[in-house]
Amino acid sequence: MNNAFLQPIVIDYRLSRGVWIYLLLLHFFALLAVWYSHLHLAFSLPGSLVVLGSLAWRFRQWRDSAQYPPAQRFILDSENRWWLRKQEAGDRRLGLLPGSFVHPGMIILRFVDDTKARHTLILCRDNLDADALRRLRVRLRYPNNPPAEI
Repeated sequence: MNNAFLQPIVIDYRLSRGVWIYLLLLHFFALLAVWYSHLHLAFSLPGSLVVLGSLAWRFRQWRDSAQYPPAQRFILDSENRWWLRKQEAGDRRLGLLPGSFVHPGMIILRFVDDTKARHTLILCRDNLDADALRRLRVRLRYPNNPPAEI
């Protein structure tokens, strides 16, 4: 394993602070859209409650991921196979779906496991250190033979 890019990458998933801010803004604008769409109160009030409930659920999810050990761990092994390790369910083999978004500031990966369940992994700069993000971007760009050094 001479190549540093072929070392396994372990991602303990936690919701990023940047993604949380994005979700907060998204819910705020959804509330504005519901209230300024001139719907009858019988429709706008339940719609607002749904948006606020979604925001509360996302906040609880973010708070729990920050306080407790991560419930899921994504692993990219040295043979470019993805694994999902859950505390209660063990290891599952993942297949990377097309349509992933790779940018220096954010990586969005879509997976399907052996039970046909879909998973999405959103990584920002505060999820992984800079070296691990760089190695991940290189391995996604060159899946079969990453360069020895860049």
